Amino acid sequence: MCIRDSFITFSKELQKKVGGFSKNHEGSQDYDLILRLTEKASKIYHIARVLYYWRIHEGSVGSDISVKPYCLGAAKRAIEDHIERIGLKGEVCDSELVTTYKTCLLYTSPSPRDSCASRMPSSACKKKKKKK
Repeated sequence: MCIRDSFITFSKELQKKVGGFSKNHEGSQDYDLILRLTEKASKIYHIARVLYYWRIHEGSVGSDISVKPYCLGAAKRAIEDHIERIGLKGEVCDSELVTTYKTCLLYTSPSPRDSCASRMPSSACKKKKKKK
């Protein structure tokens, strides 16, 4: 799963079904909410248009993750909780790139195809480096 930004739209009914932001994922509530929404959504669409611009300021994680380092643990917990909710077993590890994670799923059947669809590790998301 590759989640690049936090701007999403979803139905009010779906939001009510999964609940709101989780206090257990403080600092990464949007990430946890997106995972819970995708677990319950019957259809997911991509809108291929720019609908939103994100402003970065000194106090935002977008400018420097060290501003809110607790966000890293919260994001990792959100992925671990997602894996557990969908009935899989696995491990979430830090990747070489900060804010990306390696997700190793444990399969109980002889072939990953037999137990579930193949899943892309979060570390497959490549962030574009901004020029300073």
